Amino acid sequence: MNHPNPLSLPKPPAKRNTSLNIRLTMEEKQGIEGLAAELKIAPSTLACHFVLRAVRFHLARKSSAGGPE
Repeated sequence: MNHPNPLSLPKPPAKRNTSLNIRLTMEEKQGIEGLAAELKIAPSTLACHFVLRAVRFHLARKSSAGGPE
């Protein structure tokens, strides 16, 4: 399937020394845990991967547009 925003699988995590806490509904948490189990990675690794990809995407979009939207 050719998707306009293909998602890659996360690489092994870098050594990190800080955390960001977020609140999720039980359903959101279960969704992350389910996909992480399918991919055989830690739920926190998966969540971090997707958050960082989204941040990079929006920063690149912002810089290519010449500023904030």
